[in-house]
Amino acid sequence: MLSFDAARQQFLLNAAALAPAKETLPLVQLQGRVLAESVAATINVPPQDNSAMDGIAFKFSDYPADGIFPISQKIFAGMAAAALKTQTAVRLFTGSIIPEGADTVVLQEDCEFILNDKDELVSVKVLDMPKKGQHIRLAGEDIVKGAEVVAAATVLMPAHIGLLASVGIAEASVYQRLRVALLATGDELVAVGGTLQSGQIYNSNLPMLTAQLQSLGCEVDARHVDDDLALIVENLEQMAADADVVLTIGGVSVGDADWVKTAIEQLGSVQLWKVAMKPGKPVSLGEIKNKAGRVVPLIGLPGNPVSAFATFQLFALPFLQRRMGQHLPENKDECLYPIQLERPRQPKREEFVRVQLVVKNGVPVLKPYAHQGSGVLSSVAWATGFARIPADKPTENGDEVRYYVFT
Repeated sequence: MLSFDAARQQFLLNAAALAPAKETLPLVQLQGRVLAESVAATINVPPQDNSAMDGIAFKFSDYPADGIFPISQKIFAGMAAAALKTQTAVRLFTGSIIPEGADTVVLQEDCEFILNDKDELVSVKVLDMPKKGQHIRLAGEDIVKGAEVVAAATVLMPAHIGLLASVGIAEASVYQRLRVALLATGDELVAVGGTLQSGQIYNSNLPMLTAQLQSLGCEVDARHVDDDLALIVENLEQMAADADVVLTIGGVSVGDADWVKTAIEQLGSVQLWKVAMKPGKPVSLGEIKNKAGRVVPLIGLPGNPVSAFATFQLFALPFLQRRMGQHLPENKDECLYPIQLERPRQPKREEFVRVQLVVKNGVPVLKPYAHQGSGVLSSVAWATGFARIPADKPTENGDEVRYYVFT
């Protein structure tokens, strides 16, 4: 069996070797997509000096002893501005261009406006001595022309899309969505909505992992077949015809009805099988050829619900993220927290315990779920992540362990 770290590294290396395809999409279709090429600003933001407040603007060195300026023009946001006349102020509003020659803005609340007998604004008295340069947004203060706005490999969220729009970017190059084939096997499984017979259970893995894949933005072809080698081979060939990645659930252990590993070997090869961890030992990484001869990577997940969830989170998820062009930092999983234990633990294989990250006496700690069986799916819904318990030394109550938050 491979160690967890060695297996995870092999998954990531295999994913990195497969370059995703690119496409160019308009701004309104970029949400959740992975940026393929860095984007630089084509303009300054803001493009010109502008007022951060409603008020008046003037040249600080022109400030008169009595604080009274004649008003020479009024500027609204979006209007062009004439150069400032000497010894005058301009009336302006939030977002208005600062006219050439002005360098200071005073809030309207700090002004006394003077009107003529026709109720026209003619002058203004500044009530408090201002500071030079106050309340002005300088050109390029937010973004400088030529600067990187969003880096390649970024998963685009609404804030990124707003940034792109602010510099006039109407479209961007992103990686295409992954097409993932998801095949669950097992005679005992019944689709939700069906009627259970003796010995049968509802298929929770297929909808759970379909939802996981859809949350990543993948296009999913999800199927269930019985434990029949010919059926498994036939469906794998069909699904691999259009898939970028194939995921199987169940049938990769050593039971008499575990045909998936055999089917993979008929269609391709298994590079990795069995990892020294609990839950999730029978996880596999391989590849198969479709009928056209195209090689498609394949990940085999165990059938127990918690094991399927754990191995998806810890192996399939980072594989797919990297396959989609995302950048995964090397220290992504280096969060350490103390764990609450009733007794010391030293498992035979590294154990990934379902835990909640809670605050106790002002300190964040990891609280394990009471029942850690691989069929206890309620533990996954309760937990916020996995605590990694090493096998090479005892872990005591209060010891710090690695924490892998659910994605």
